[in-house]
Amino acid sequence: MNARDYSKVGGKKTVLRTGRRRSEEEVWNFGWIPPEARTHWQECFVEEAKEAMPKFEIIGTKRNDPDRVNLYELWKHPTVVAANGWEFTGTHQLTGSCVGAGGGNALMTLACAEVVLGREAETPLLPFWLLPYGRSRFYLGMKSPGEGSSGTTFAKSAREDGVLAANATGLPTFTRTDGFVWGERVEYSWSDGDAAQTMEKLAESRTHLVKTTAQCKDHNDVREAIRNGYPVTCASNYAHRPSVTSDPPVLLGKKSGSWSHQMSIQAWWRHPKLGEVFWLMNQWGLNAHGKDPAGGPLGGVWITSADVDWICRDEVFAFSQYQGFPAQTFDLYV
Repeated sequence: MNARDYSKVGGKKTVLRTGRRRSEEEVWNFGWIPPEARTHWQECFVEEAKEAMPKFEIIGTKRNDPDRVNLYELWKHPTVVAANGWEFTGTHQLTGSCVGAGGGNALMTLACAEVVLGREAETPLLPFWLLPYGRSRFYLGMKSPGEGSSGTTFAKSAREDGVLAANATGLPTFTRTDGFVWGERVEYSWSDGDAAQTMEKLAESRTHLVKTTAQCKDHNDVREAIRNGYPVTCASNYAHRPSVTSDPPVLLGKKSGSWSHQMSIQAWWRHPKLGEVFWLMNQWGLNAHGKDPAGGPLGGVWITSADVDWICRDEVFAFSQYQGFPAQTFDLYV
């Protein structure tokens, strides 16, 4: 696809102040490298990394059968807010770093789940997603600053290289003016997963590993992941046009064109008219879309199970803080 294609579907333009003139194609790079744009070596590695993951499977049986589960509610749980000192409102990407930013939202949910369950968190609160993002590029052979990666290699880096707490010593500071953000220059700098600043932190980050990632083959897998407290990342060419629809009303995303982008899926709902719908969470700031009358957080849309199936043709992964995916229930958000 080209820059003109992106502009038709509401792409967000990003300009880096790096002292070099960027091409039009670079300016509209959302950050996920689709299969057709990868080198042969990169695509082979992605397929090999997928095959190394276990099959997605929930172990055991849930205690109840809710009609709706909102994992993003964990972000504002009193225990989590007390630990942070403020309510998390989602990541905000400023460059073509969607693989890291979308993954960062999933990592935050995973950490919040551990806090709410009273466990010692394997994934730190306020994850510094720029480190696994840079390492995801490293695994694709991209050993320099730049934009773009794959959902598969982000999952690999979360398992093998882990993640740091965003307030760890020696890391750049973040702001919360429009979501959780560092800024263009910092994102671009840390996109080099082979740089000295990353290599110096690997020993520390590898003490905080995501235990399991597994590919979701369709909306049934995504539903069971969400219902059991496991966030899902999704890198695909799915573009949507949001509009308020149905009764009860929701901000529904309808497939419209395509873009190369990673987001996350953070909720599931058995809607009385639409059937199963899923909350597709973006990271373009808090004003990326209109307000959802059903109460979803700013910056996302509900999508149907058919659209989730379409997305699952690409790179869709559930993240777990355990070895595997044991059934679990959070009565606090059900």
